[in-house]
Amino acid sequence: YATNDITTNNQTNPPTVSDRCSRGESEDVSGPTLQKLITEIKRFQVVIKVYKIVPDEKTEIKSTLKDWSDRLNLNLILTTGGTGFAERDVTPEATRMVIEKEANAMMVAIAVASLKFSPNAMLSRAVCGIRGSTLIINLPGSVKASSECLRVVLPSLPHALSLLKGEVKRISKDHMELPQDALKMPNTSILYHYVHNLNVTNSIFCVYGWEASGNTGNCSKVGCFLSSQLSSITLEQHVPTHVVSSDSGLLSADDLNTISTPHIDPSILLTRISTTQDPNMTKTSMPLDVQSERDSSTPTPLKHPTTGTPIYKVARRHRTSPYPLASMDEAFSSILRNAVPLPIISKHYSDAMDHVLAEDIRAKSPIPPFPASIMDGYAVIASDTPCDLNVVGSSVCDRDNCNHSSGVTVEKGQAFRITTGAPLPVGANAVVPVEDTLLLKETDNGREELEVRILKLVRAGESVRPIGCDIKTGEVVIKSSTKIGPSECGILASVGATTVKVHQKPTVAVFSTGSELASPETESLGPGEIRDSNRILLITTLQSNNFKTLDFGIVPDKPGELKAALLSACEKADVVVTTGGVSMGEKDFLKEILVNIGAKIEFGRVFMKPGKPSTFATLQSGDRKKCIFALPGNPVSAVVTCNLFVLPALRKLSGFLEPRPTILSAKLSSEVRLDARPEYQRVQLRWEPQEPIPWAQSTGRQVSSRLLSMLTANALLMLPPRSDTCTSIKRGEIVDAMVIDRF
Repeated sequence: YATNDITTNNQTNPPTVSDRCSRGESEDVSGPTLQKLITEIKRFQVVIKVYKIVPDEKTEIKSTLKDWSDRLNLNLILTTGGTGFAERDVTPEATRMVIEKEANAMMVAIAVASLKFSPNAMLSRAVCGIRGSTLIINLPGSVKASSECLRVVLPSLPHALSLLKGEVKRISKDHMELPQDALKMPNTSILYHYVHNLNVTNSIFCVYGWEASGNTGNCSKVGCFLSSQLSSITLEQHVPTHVVSSDSGLLSADDLNTISTPHIDPSILLTRISTTQDPNMTKTSMPLDVQSERDSSTPTPLKHPTTGTPIYKVARRHRTSPYPLASMDEAFSSILRNAVPLPIISKHYSDAMDHVLAEDIRAKSPIPPFPASIMDGYAVIASDTPCDLNVVGSSVCDRDNCNHSSGVTVEKGQAFRITTGAPLPVGANAVVPVEDTLLLKETDNGREELEVRILKLVRAGESVRPIGCDIKTGEVVIKSSTKIGPSECGILASVGATTVKVHQKPTVAVFSTGSELASPETESLGPGEIRDSNRILLITTLQSNNFKTLDFGIVPDKPGELKAALLSACEKADVVVTTGGVSMGEKDFLKEILVNIGAKIEFGRVFMKPGKPSTFATLQSGDRKKCIFALPGNPVSAVVTCNLFVLPALRKLSGFLEPRPTILSAKLSSEVRLDARPEYQRVQLRWEPQEPIPWAQSTGRQVSSRLLSMLTANALLMLPPRSDTCTSIKRGEIVDAMVIDRF
């Protein structure tokens, strides 16, 4: 598995995927060839930083890709081999598990070019994508094919890597060096495309034109128009077009006349003025519904025309949150209202564990289907007992003796040897336990009983399970909306319900945000860096509750990357959970970006401790509504709000009739001072002998950054806010505690 990485000394790694090469049975030729070819890339001095051969094992390929992307921060990784149809060709599957954004057009270009060389190119399943700032490209295993494919992408690699590395000057220069033919798209077409992507109708837009001079330029207004007039607008310049919102409190439309724009291509800026037909209407004169709509969501900042990066004026950022404080009841109700159960699917009963049934399960036949013995003993006619009886057969089947009750009739003076669960023979109506008998006569070899003495009187029906006594035909054995556990699986098997209808379980995408975050595997932290603990904390919390997770890694505080991560996560998962970037810091962009991608923020703050900045949003994607939970960055806040908000939503999506957590009464083991907000303190519940109510023992200092407070915690105390009449709760008093872990 050969890997190449590229930086300004571009670092490249080619991994070669091959069982035979990894075992030393053959020599890797493709990897070294790619290393030589990659040095032909223009602009960068390429450094081959890592080279490795790995077997065709999905886990090892995935591990290598993640390690090289996250720990080594390589710019480019090339894999060669394992992309075909063979059973062991799993490189694409491993790569898809690692990448956060797909680069499908790059693979299309490779496929189109490759088909000119060989029709077998259609057998390649290679993928290409981005993880963090690392570009990963799958290439075929043969020397010829991998070289041809690499040459296809070489011309575009410099610009691609500049984009990933955020080299603004270089990107701008690339745009300026584009062939003129690339700029000949009519502006009206571009404007139409951008405006309709904004999803607005009947809106006023203002067009601004940049007049570039060297590295700076001035902005002048070209004119205003309605979105409905786009088809009739003509502009003289044929230059790239960019859409920006004028209603940003960070950079207004008026600022466009005064700011200089270093390193910006000549461009047209399209600015939405309002959702009214009057171009002269100001913000203060807008109708109330428009004004309130704009004040209720975070504005979209002006975007850099070339890079698309929002231009923020730090001094003009919000000093108070535009989001009202939601109560816990309001927040919880909003979540359950928007978490609509997922579609119904069919599952084999053995794979249906932890799913919620979407149908009643009825028995197709009675259980038992025949009168069955409850004991090991003798099937008899009850009126014969007590007495001596001849043994006429047995339900026991072994190598030397295989009798069965089928076709056997027990008559007066006879007994039939029977085992637990076996059907009674015709004529018998009771079973005598073997403990209540005495052997009188046997065969010479002792292998058969010939006569037994029944020592006690039995009644008709004694020790017999009648037909259907456990389950009757047509009886509902498991009701719809029941969560399937081990017992339910056993019942499904017993009634032959091998395929059942269940609610689909949600898949959850998780990522941490923050440029200061480093991988937990990082041995030596840089200045200001901390290891990311939130992501694994959330993922394991979700997995311990039997929900499937997708790890989207760490996303830096860069609006473009955050937006791409959110869109990709929403595409691949039913629920997205992020941590960090939701408070009032100058790099807390997440709420802004949620609005930018079209999500509706249901609440942006909650009156609670910890977890006040918790945000819940929904995004309509086709006919499905995706739930997005943007949780705070402090680790305790993240895991507490995950238990309070995320898990109930996942249960509701899974079809649970009652998705709320389990709440118990508990006695305080020490006095607790109340906060101004409702508080959720971490405690360990323990039962004293012969006491029906558990004691709640605090796990120590309760600040939201102290993850140690989660150790041994199996519940959250649900403390009310303090009032004039109540500022603390004494030891021994009873409070509510929400269960978050097994006891």
